[in-house]
Amino acid sequence: QPRTYVSQPFECLVKIDTIDIDLDRRQIEVAPSVMFTHTDPDLRPYFKDKELITCKGSMLKIGPYVYLSVQYQIASSYSQNNFGALQKESLFRLKLLNGEYVSLYNIKSDRGHIDAYSGNTIFSGQYALGKDEIRRLKESPLDKIRVLWLTGYEDYDVNNVDFFIDQINCLESH
Repeated sequence: QPRTYVSQPFECLVKIDTIDIDLDRRQIEVAPSVMFTHTDPDLRPYFKDKELITCKGSMLKIGPYVYLSVQYQIASSYSQNNFGALQKESLFRLKLLNGEYVSLYNIKSDRGHIDAYSGNTIFSGQYALGKDEIRRLKESPLDKIRVLWLTGYEDYDVNNVDFFIDQINCLESH
């Protein structure tokens, strides 16, 4: 069945807007928003109204450089076995609704940590974006995201198809 895409209203909120005195650079970060949630169909009975994976992202600018910061919250403390890690240089491939692909690469590896409060495993990725990627991501809504984990890649359907359009416009308006 075809998926329907609904644009969500977006409130442009900035989480951080500061000057790094040492580097003499402005740092600005948009408040995170959900990119996608995912639960394997065979696990659905165990999760009921919760999701196995909630992926949130935020756009960040440090001086002239633009980054995407991504946090994967996985509702399991066994996730390090299932996903392993996000390695340095690992692929984060975005499929846009116009059929184009944009590939981003993780800047630093992360083996994940367990959040003491929720018991969830949290993995963080950070990806640099050049002017070409930014332009292309603003031109078309998102369709799917491929994440390369240590244990192999997974493809995820995107819930928030306007994520980059909203986040980049918000970042550029400040």
